[in-house]
Amino acid sequence: MHRDPDALSLPLAAQAARLKDYAFGLRLTEQGRVVSVGDGIAWISGLPSASMDEIILLGDGSEALVFHLASDQVGTILLR
Repeated sequence: MHRDPDALSLPLAAQAARLKDYAFGLRLTEQGRVVSVGDGIAWISGLPSASMDEIILLGDGSEALVFHLASDQVGTILLR
């Protein structure tokens, strides 16, 4: 069975055009509050949807890795 090469290029061109105009970005879905910081660990309340090993962005631009989940707060390791 022979296929027309142009039959595949049209859908691919349409997808390429969509990707060209797509803007990647962050979405703020939750905002927490840092309860305490010490020895590279930050405890944050108000992030009920946080998940293990998630990297979260803090207000000062630093990042933290979630390592502990509790009902009222999450424990994070400060990365940078």
